[in-house]
Amino acid sequence: MPKVNRFNELHLETAHSRIHGAEYSLLNADKTQDFLGRDIVCFGIPFSTGDHANLGTNKAPNAVRESSIYYASDMYPYPSHYDLRRVADGGNLYPSLPTDTARNCLLDLRNQVREKLSQDDFRPVFIGGDHTLPYATLAALSEHLQESLAVLHFDAHPDSGNFEEINQGTFMYDLSTSGHIDAEHSFQFFIRNDVHTEGEYRHITDKFRIFDTFAMHGALRQDGFDNLVKEVKQVIGSRPVWISFDVDAFDAAYAPATTIPMHNGATSEEVATLFLKLSTAGLNVVGGEVVELIPDLDVPTKTTCGLAARVMRDIAYLTHLALPKRH
Repeated sequence: MPKVNRFNELHLETAHSRIHGAEYSLLNADKTQDFLGRDIVCFGIPFSTGDHANLGTNKAPNAVRESSIYYASDMYPYPSHYDLRRVADGGNLYPSLPTDTARNCLLDLRNQVREKLSQDDFRPVFIGGDHTLPYATLAALSEHLQESLAVLHFDAHPDSGNFEEINQGTFMYDLSTSGHIDAEHSFQFFIRNDVHTEGEYRHITDKFRIFDTFAMHGALRQDGFDNLVKEVKQVIGSRPVWISFDVDAFDAAYAPATTIPMHNGATSEEVATLFLKLSTAGLNVVGGEVVELIPDLDVPTKTTCGLAARVMRDIAYLTHLALPKRH
């Protein structure tokens, strides 16, 4: 059996206290607005543009807080643990005028995220909300760092539509053309909609490196994602990396509680294996987000909420590995 170290005990003790009445929090971290000495700060953004299918992503942040006690209280299968004392739950962010246009609400949220980032030297991890979130999160961090971000995008859909109005299927196009996303060094995993037609890709052909679901299944069978992760590292190098994870990247059998559940997606084993392999690649992960979780569709088991909490924990872990060592 692997040795349980002190930090793992702290994870378990904290989760145990939450089960017995302590307040729920993202990844079981302290709820605080004082980010001094925190390496990672988690935020909820319960914002939705009004998805055309299955409303309710605004309830995801609090649902993931509740699920964290069960699904973010240990670090298996990773060989080490992030120090929970250096992680914080910074609460939820809301548009100042929630009845304003989606574009203005997201710009307001972007300014809020930039203000939070200016408070101290930490890396952010978010739970949405729908997949318009990167207009606030990714864009704010790119502007804060004054650098385009390479993106690891997990999704059933390319989200690279070019439409007049912002929606949950446009961020990859818009933020690439605006310079926030470094498209030529970005990857998309488990895409299975509009892959073999021009569709949403007609405006940005040959920019992203796309691994559809069958390619991902094959990569796991071939070598457990070793070559894929090697390619990711070769292409991205030391560039800052953002992880954007749509819950519908999972097969609908694993994650039914999402905006558009899609068959033939990722298994939980595939996602866990890929994150484990990515943790050995030495990527400069500067943060990330989980989006498109609808807790009301996740009854009675709450397994999708658990997966979302687990993926958020995985993003935090990869972010922790990339942090400069503090003295």
